[in-house]
Amino acid sequence: MRATPLFALVMFVACLLSVALSERAHAQGSPAPIGLWQGMNSGDYIMIQPNGACSASGTVNVSGSCTWNATSTGGVLTMTYQWTIGPARIHWSIRWLGRDVILVNNAEQFARRG
Repeated sequence: MRATPLFALVMFVACLLSVALSERAHAQGSPAPIGLWQGMNSGDYIMIQPNGACSASGTVNVSGSCTWNATSTGGVLTMTYQWTIGPARIHWSIRWLGRDVILVNNAEQFARRG
């Protein structure tokens, strides 16, 4: 049985749609870890608000604005804050372990507290 040109066209379009939807889902990546997070070992806190405001307390005590660069399993959280000689940045590698647990910098688990 030989495929008709219409059938071949329909299969080609379906294949393109499948690839496009797959790439779109991947591009969306993981959500930002909005909320209050506490280190399970250190007791440090990281607060990330929906408007991008954020703060960290414990080992470092700073506040500023955060951006989120998503990946398929987490992302990179970058805080920009004012330092004595100008703006400074802290980058945290975040990996989601569950709905309420993240792994920060492949070192410490943080639990959602709010």
